[in-house]
Amino acid sequence: FQRMIGYTQNDLLRMRISDLEVMETYQETKEHIQKVIDQGWDQFVTKYRSKDGAIVTVDISTTFINLHEPVFICFARDITTASIEKELL
Repeated sequence: FQRMIGYTQNDLLRMRISDLEVMETYQETKEHIQKVIDQGWDQFVTKYRSKDGAIVTVDISTTFINLHEPVFICFARDITTASIEKELL
């Protein structure tokens, strides 16, 4: 994810999802996080702004687990090229 988005781990640990998110407002992102907590998972496509300002289309798969402490496990896949090709077709 760091290579994809251009930020270091330390940068990302100081940021909120809404700092990267392009498609959702801060409030929508909060509601989306609550949805993941409530249902335990989600898969969706969104767009993030990378450190250099480029927009990256990302396929996100996330799971919420609350054992000893709450944890989100997320997989992010850059689908920018596939998305552009689909739009061109």
